[in-house]
Amino acid sequence: MITEPFKRNLSYLSECSNVLCDFDEPLIKSIETFFNFIVKTTGSKRTYEEFDTYMDFEKFFGISKKEFFLIETEYFLSEKYQALTLDQEALAVLAYIKTHPKCNYIDILSARHVDHYHATHTKIVQYAPALFNDVSHIRGGDYKDIKCKSEYVAMGNKKYSIFVEDSGQTATAMALKFTGMCIFVPKRRWNKYLETDLPSNVMRVDGWQEIGDIVSRHLL
Repeated sequence: MITEPFKRNLSYLSECSNVLCDFDEPLIKSIETFFNFIVKTTGSKRTYEEFDTYMDFEKFFGISKKEFFLIETEYFLSEKYQALTLDQEALAVLAYIKTHPKCNYIDILSARHVDHYHATHTKIVQYAPALFNDVSHIRGGDYKDIKCKSEYVAMGNKKYSIFVEDSGQTATAMALKFTGMCIFVPKRRWNKYLETDLPSNVMRVDGWQEIGDIVSRHLL
């Protein structure tokens, strides 16, 4: 259901329709593939169906940060990751939004260790080289002191009206700091709690088609 505050934010899209988007799950649907890779690498008996309340892989699997880094490095070099493609429906919706005269940029903000930046950039160059204006990361490297995506956006000089993110925690933090933003959260088990604890400017959606249907009605 679209709340009144969300409707109000949608009404501003004709004035500003800039987009910020998470990478891994909204654009490449990689979480399940990565989860299964960790299971195979570690020999864990944990199942993907159990992965429903948080996205802290280290805590969930009981592995150290060093172990996680090594597994993540191996994953990004694996055939499993190389076989992943960007979601065509997502690209179509974002390409449509970018045709609007008030959309000056569509940016990606992803959580990455500095050594893994290439994993994002390689996919973008391969599948959508002209769609995204900027790709930034908050984990490691240049942004090691920034603890969350909302803090990163607040420190920048860009104004976003649409944010797509599968993490309920990140979506909530962004919603509280940027009340004029329309935040779309693709439905996943780990953000299911938002059904009963949903900020007024956050909407859980079935997927990119629903995002496109909603946004298209307000890009006048």
